[in-house]
Amino acid sequence: MASITRRCKDRGGRDARAAAARLPPGRSVRDCYLEAGVAPGRVHVIPLGVDPEVFRPGLAPLALPPGPDLRFLFVGGTIFRKGIDLLLSAFARAFKPSDGVGLVIGVWKPRKGEIPALYDAAAFAAL
Repeated sequence: MASITRRCKDRGGRDARAAAARLPPGRSVRDCYLEAGVAPGRVHVIPLGVDPEVFRPGLAPLALPPGPDLRFLFVGGTIFRKGIDLLLSAFARAFKPSDGVGLVIGVWKPRKGEIPALYDAAAFAAL
């Protein structure tokens, strides 16, 4: 719990409290600002959006390399706060390599060393 408190304080430090408004993308970050002392009236959640020119029906699917017949797709933050460790653990418990089931993890901007750490944590073959 100490790391969460420190993260909230770091995120909502003096500069955040001095800002006219904070626009976090979700409740978790909003809660950090509030815990760090930013006035509730200056914190407004603005959810992330989608560009309809890029993500729309009718586009050709992304070609994936040959692999399992069934693939689950996870797109999101690969940090422990978002449960990536739980996803990998559950997937490894639910499926074995011979089941023909894969997990594709989509990451926007992985942190340095993050992808190798995910492979190490997975305990199963990467696609």
